[in-house]
Amino acid sequence: MKLTPFHTILKDRTSILVREVTHEDRHLLEIGFAHLSDQSKYFRFLGHRKNLTSPELTKFTAVNGPDHVAVGAMVVGEPSPEPVAIARYFRLPDESHVAEIAITVVDSYQRQGLGSLLIGVLAKFADMEGITTFSALVHGENTTMLGLLRQLGGTRASMDGMEMNIRIPISGNTEGRSLSTVDDPFKDARRLASFQ
Repeated sequence: MKLTPFHTILKDRTSILVREVTHEDRHLLEIGFAHLSDQSKYFRFLGHRKNLTSPELTKFTAVNGPDHVAVGAMVVGEPSPEPVAIARYFRLPDESHVAEIAITVVDSYQRQGLGSLLIGVLAKFADMEGITTFSALVHGENTTMLGLLRQLGGTRASMDGMEMNIRIPISGNTEGRSLSTVDDPFKDARRLASFQ
């Protein structure tokens, strides 16, 4: 199953394209990484980073399948490619119903709804693959990401030093009650994302 690429408008009226990441996107990941602040790099990788390694680029652009999915967003209408966000999940081998997620949004596009949209697209993939929960490892000082994950229904599962493990239910059921379309945190992604 493949995501049909789709366009949408951010809160600041920027037009973006959302699509699956492919093995040909290595250079786009490098461009996006170069536009991250040192703090964003630190929060994403839980340590200081100057660049992405070749093995990381290979892993991050692997072909999507039942255990791994990556989607990204690019600004539409720019003369050169402008990648602004990427999100991915990897199914946990010891908990087949759980997938670890990672989200990166370029600093100048944060707080525009991109993170929740891309996590929602991942959730739509995950629903079809029997994954019911996302797990995210987040630095305790990354208040923006912690706030986003809480908005999506995330709760702290554990803490190790400054790293928190947040669990997010992605099925339409939280604490035994069905979500309406009004309180579904993934409603925009469910409306926009379709598959071929």
